[in-house]
Amino acid sequence: MPSLWKSIEPVIQSGRETRKIDLKRELDLNDKVKQAKFAKDVAALANTAGGVGYLIIGVLDTKERTGTDPATYVPGFDCPEADAFQRLMQQALDNFCNPPPEIDFELVAHPTLSVKIGVVLVLRSTRRPHEIIRDSGEVKRGIYVRRGAETFIASREELQEMITSKGLIVLLNFGRPLTPDHLQQLKTLTQAQIDEIHTPLQYADDEPYSSQTQRFLNALGLTSEEWQSLQIVVNLPGLTPTAAALVADLHGRMGHFPQVIRMRPADPSRTTYDIAEIIELQRLRDAALQEVRS
Repeated sequence: MPSLWKSIEPVIQSGRETRKIDLKRELDLNDKVKQAKFAKDVAALANTAGGVGYLIIGVLDTKERTGTDPATYVPGFDCPEADAFQRLMQQALDNFCNPPPEIDFELVAHPTLSVKIGVVLVLRSTRRPHEIIRDSGEVKRGIYVRRGAETFIASREELQEMITSKGLIVLLNFGRPLTPDHLQQLKTLTQAQIDEIHTPLQYADDEPYSSQTQRFLNALGLTSEEWQSLQIVVNLPGLTPTAAALVADLHGRMGHFPQVIRMRPADPSRTTYDIAEIIELQRLRDAALQEVRS
């Protein structure tokens, strides 16, 4: 798995916030008003689809920067007791959120500056929506999401998506490019929202397919728990040996077979394709095992 520093380094250099990345100069949790603001920021990241969220402390965003020297935009975060600070964060979430989002907290040393950066990892949520349940200061009760770099009360459509979605999909697309129509077909077939899409480079013939597969899957940065709990759908590569290597590697990581996309021509000219079905490999495997045992 890539290091946390490698994951956040591009964000620190650019200073650009996104719907899943929030940069903070500092984070003070010494009173209820500040704890409520923190809870709202974390809940918004958890409610917004797109994988793990990052609340990065000790880094200025582009609006606050006055130069290109990292010393001017990375003041760092002084946190002598990381475990105690994480407990305080969790207490804030428990007090203000229902249900509380799941977080991790790490201190990361800057490689060239004598400072550390605080990173709150807002884990991928399967319990959305996370609601702010009490008012405090400027924070009002409600369900928040991020749009771009800003936080808003969720719209009716956004709230409906959280409530009705049967889950979040991580799509690994090793096959032909998928159009917006294909993605909508996939959502309809699975009744789930597509959380992330990963497309690898083409396989090189002068290197073992197994090592290329491992390198790509390792670079996704998923934890062991995520590999075994996420709904992973795969558009397999057209070359049979690469597909075999991929399915074998995924089974080892996930503990079960992934769901696989089957595509079919949409017209006699075979110039366009639709998603025909989602093949449940694990269900087929379990049915076959039951058949031979009966």
